[in-house]
Amino acid sequence: MLTLTRAINILNNALVTQKTQIKIKYLNNLTINVFSQLQKLNYIDSFIVNTSFTTCDIYLNPQPNLTDHHLSCVSTSHRFVYFTYSELQKLRSKDLTNDYLISTEHKIMNIDDAIRHRVGGLVLLKLQY
Repeated sequence: MLTLTRAINILNNALVTQKTQIKIKYLNNLTINVFSQLQKLNYIDSFIVNTSFTTCDIYLNPQPNLTDHHLSCVSTSHRFVYFTYSELQKLRSKDLTNDYLISTEHKIMNIDDAIRHRVGGLVLLKLQY
């Protein structure tokens, strides 16, 4: 979780300063899977992991409306936040504008996919629009 938190902080700083490319030096499988989901949600343009799995280049689309976007870690290395399927439904009904990334038993997905598959899991990130 600490590796993910570091990567999210670097990504947030890049969004605020409207950078087009950043390099992440701390990686693990969780971080790579989160980047993949962020790419599917059009939060990042693309990312490339080097062959030795030590760094990752992330490419961003510098758009004025992305400066309002912010990623925040819900679960941290000291506090894990788990939501059941019914709790995710309640969260979605209260918060329709933001998105959440959920780590389920099998993969990482956004809150709508988790509800569609009727699963709960560890709430990793809140994507604020």
